[in-house]
Amino acid sequence: MTPLPPSLRSFLELRADELNQRFGRAKRRAPKLDAEVVLISCLELLPPLAGDEPAAAELLSSVYDLLLLHAARDSWALRPGISELVSRAFPRLRPQLL
Repeated sequence: MTPLPPSLRSFLELRADELNQRFGRAKRRAPKLDAEVVLISCLELLPPLAGDEPAAAELLSSVYDLLLLHAARDSWALRPGISELVSRAFPRLRPQLL
């Protein structure tokens, strides 16, 4: 496994409780939400979006919400274009997203 960028590691550590609460709320709305799918999605999709810029944490937080939404809807399996959008387009659009 590739090591996490320090900025992403810091984001995850500082916001662990908040992120876990958000996962819990999403799980109550969508009981089939799989924690492993969310974790794998985070490890694959968040690293290229991390950074030391002040707005990077807000971007990671927003993308985390998208990951929860699409994991709950099983979009990664049913609509592979969504994964492509997040994994390829979001890193390219990072400067604009920030």
